[in-house]
Amino acid sequence: MRPLRTLARCALAWVFLRAGYDVVTNPAKPANTAGPFLAEMRERLPVSLPEDTVVVRANAAFQMGAAGLFAAGVAPRAVACGLAASLLPTTLAGHPFWKVEDGALRPNQRNHFNKNLAIAGGLLLYALGDRRPS
Repeated sequence: MRPLRTLARCALAWVFLRAGYDVVTNPAKPANTAGPFLAEMRERLPVSLPEDTVVVRANAAFQMGAAGLFAAGVAPRAVACGLAASLLPTTLAGHPFWKVEDGALRPNQRNHFNKNLAIAGGLLLYALGDRRPS
């Protein structure tokens, strides 16, 4: 069972490593997409946020670092919680399908939203661990 658990962690980690690398090396499009969400957060939060590019790069860098720890099995339950938490702003900023007016684009955004929801669910299941005998 241990090799399957390691494989599962690596598969989940890969999603964050690949996507994070893309954002760190080319943040313009994700920053533009996240712009309206970040502008809304700037109005609501009592602290100031850095510019959009810095925010999306920081989130991607966190996800990449956490994914590396997760794949290596370093505090995997805690790291799984951190990765799941990082998906909340990523998903709300990047895939707000309910705001997409173009009917042709809405299903794609909804699919990405659902994918992130499923990944978060898998991470949370991992974080909970096995609680019952098999």
